Amino acid sequence: MLAFLVMNQLAYRGAARPTELADAAHTGRSNLSKVVRRLEAAELVGRMANPLDGRETMIALTPGGREVAKRIVAASEMDFAEAIDGWDDAERERLEELLVRLVRDLDRRVGGEVQRVSGAPWGPPPSHWDPRTHGD
Repeated sequence: MLAFLVMNQLAYRGAARPTELADAAHTGRSNLSKVVRRLEAAELVGRMANPLDGRETMIALTPGGREVAKRIVAASEMDFAEAIDGWDDAERERLEELLVRLVRDLDRRVGGEVQRVSGAPWGPPPSHWDPRTHGD
């Protein structure tokens, strides 16, 4: 499960420091290191120097890892799209609004920890997300 979480985080982040991955997966650095070594042995991830600070190590997906992550994300999106297939646009937009509100309210309760761990900025989305067309 931890390997899946690491792959998922890297699919969305592109690359991350080991501490960021450990925080996002709610695990320790030593446990994360073991998983990263297994993913490296499977040629799904690799280590690289941080382009902003050459002393720091970043973990990133390899080309093969990006293909695996792409299939994981696509399967997840397909499940979600099928679950709300009968919903109209207004219902999907309302779900999105409520989910964004929930995440932001939870984030405020934990002092910004959700945003920090997710590695995602909180800017408004450029358009409403529609899982039926995502990735096309």
